[in-house]
Amino acid sequence: MQRKKNVVKELAELRIKVDPFTCVCGPSAHLTQNITFLSNLTKFQVVPMHVILHVFKVCLDDFSGTNVDNVALLLEGCGRFLLRNEETRERFSTMVRRG
Repeated sequence: MQRKKNVVKELAELRIKVDPFTCVCGPSAHLTQNITFLSNLTKFQVVPMHVILHVFKVCLDDFSGTNVDNVALLLEGCGRFLLRNEETRERFSTMVRRG
């Protein structure tokens, strides 16, 4: 449980710090691993649904730089799950259409 909180907090911190022109071996590689981990936690319903939807919303609101990569990774990792889940289907499909 504590690891999950740390990953969400670190994701928020890295989203602010990461420069879109950094090398792959830098902070963006660490961010990629965290987003993949968060996607897997979502599929196994370890992360509350509102957390992953909030991450999508934040990335879509500032759709530039690394947030483009973040959205692509999240869609690849847990997009299908969010579209097929009764709890998130309506809100997620609205977000994807809007973004």
